[in-house]
Amino acid sequence: MNANIEAIDTTSIMVSGLQIYVDEYTRIKRGEYERIKFDDLNQGDSVEIHAELDSAGYFLANKIEVKTRRYCDQKLETEGFITSLSDSSLTVNGFNILVDESTMIHDRHNMISFEDLNVNDYVKVNAVYQPDSSLLAKEIILQNEKEIELTGTIESVDTSSFVVSGLTIFVNDGTEIFSEDHGPINLSELMTGMQVEVKALLQPDSTILATRIEVEDQNEQHIRITAPIDTIISSSIIVGGITFDTDTNTVILGSDYTPISFDSLQTGMIVKVKGIFESPGVYLASLINIKDFWCSDTDIMGILTTASSGGITIGDNEYAFAPGAVLLDESGNAVSESHFTQGMKVNVRINKNAQGIEQIVRMKVRNADEIDLNGTIDNISSGKITIGNQTVELQGYTFITYLNGDPVSPPDLKAGLIVSTQVIPSSNQMMKATYITVNRNPAIIKTTGSVVEKTNNYIVVSQPQFQINNSTVILNSEYHLTDYNSINVGDNVTVWGQNSASGNLTALQIQSQINSVTNVNENNPETVTKYSLSQNYPNPFNPTTTIKFTLPEQSFVSLKVYNIIGQQVANLVNANMEAGTYNLNFDASNLPSGVYLYRIRANNFTQVHKMLLVK
Repeated sequence: MNANIEAIDTTSIMVSGLQIYVDEYTRIKRGEYERIKFDDLNQGDSVEIHAELDSAGYFLANKIEVKTRRYCDQKLETEGFITSLSDSSLTVNGFNILVDESTMIHDRHNMISFEDLNVNDYVKVNAVYQPDSSLLAKEIILQNEKEIELTGTIESVDTSSFVVSGLTIFVNDGTEIFSEDHGPINLSELMTGMQVEVKALLQPDSTILATRIEVEDQNEQHIRITAPIDTIISSSIIVGGITFDTDTNTVILGSDYTPISFDSLQTGMIVKVKGIFESPGVYLASLINIKDFWCSDTDIMGILTTASSGGITIGDNEYAFAPGAVLLDESGNAVSESHFTQGMKVNVRINKNAQGIEQIVRMKVRNADEIDLNGTIDNISSGKITIGNQTVELQGYTFITYLNGDPVSPPDLKAGLIVSTQVIPSSNQMMKATYITVNRNPAIIKTTGSVVEKTNNYIVVSQPQFQINNSTVILNSEYHLTDYNSINVGDNVTVWGQNSASGNLTALQIQSQINSVTNVNENNPETVTKYSLSQNYPNPFNPTTTIKFTLPEQSFVSLKVYNIIGQQVANLVNANMEAGTYNLNFDASNLPSGVYLYRIRANNFTQVHKMLLVK
């Protein structure tokens, strides 16, 4: 097993949540040749461990090797503005990063040269440390294009452009156009009245050039949801209890809006999904977009299957109204629960109450003329924002949310924010905003690297120091909330930070990149001959315990935790896994004391064990 030492006492070390004991026979060395003592080990050291489970149920190490850390093995990922440029380097988030002929530089569509970059451009940089401690960029991605997305109805078409909701959109030979059956078509096949989804770029002369146009079937039911991925099964995901199938036409984007593969998706990720109705409870995903920030709320846009004074149904999901829920008609006027009827298209905000029950806290009927307009806020003045060349008016009912789902007041909107908006065209050639969601804030820097130093008040990742406060969200690698104490020196983490009023960087969110499921057979040729699920250790536990299981062959594994009345409380594994022996660290910090069941399903194998959480 390869991992970092999380803690040390007089007779053992803690690695990946496992307590590994040593005795006088344990061989300890640094590198391949240097023999060292147990006292020479330090928290944060990267080690390779060979251990066995003894008759008392403890792991006893027969060999511990401290890996010699080489700078060229360390990687850094960071996002932010270019603050300075030279002939062979750029500075981003305080990092001076070298560039050479091996550096790959591109925007979302094309390869570009280093000379195309400018100060104040927003970039994502993947870099490695050189032996002399300098940083060399392996990849630079330019991300501050003037990209616009909108959905609406075609009002007119000519030989080189078309109009959607008053916006003239041009096409050229590079524009991709697809029919409602996803097949390629020409501009001449677009017609007035068609519902289209458009991706476009704002040109230097303020015209809008389409890069992709897709015709939507107006008879199809569409749904959109932003929530965590509950389950991944084959080529489908379950989000908010709704199953979304995928096909070759499904667009899957990372948080930086660059294409990724389906295999990059993980349970727990917050995603925005657009889907088309296939069968009850099942939709075909046209878009899956990962969101950076953890959020406890769920946003849905869909058609009401049923509606009553007590609640609504969208698809197969039932939701009750929370006390004091904000309910609005298509014009933003307050209405009662009885206003909503079957077949209405609505936008719904859902959160969980103290008992964990999902309730509607806000719902608005979607206006028939409402369109989606996504892009960068160019400027703000007197209750209006400009996206591209389109002015959008803020209304009293405009619902504005931040990256993590928190409400935003209009004065907090700033130029440079990348937002998704839902707007209604008005007679004065402006648009009225009903919803605004901040998708990305260029003022927030994102850095992935090793934890160099950690205290209760701050954490240092590679070079930057981030202040920690009570609002800092801590996530494990499976996107579940965890405790700051779970982060250790030497861990690889991603930090989202923002400059505070004092000029210091404050950590908004920290996510561990260390997978809590470790294959202990990676460096041990011992063959696993059968499926098994071991009793968790320790048991009873508070609040973490380790669950061990073995797979004799590649298998699709489902490992879930249930309370004593059969309700699922955790989805620990839902993925294809190679043959081997695995140790999984289960953190029950958010669960009450009691008896829990954990069940594994792998191919045709099923086994269940009990465990006791005592707080």
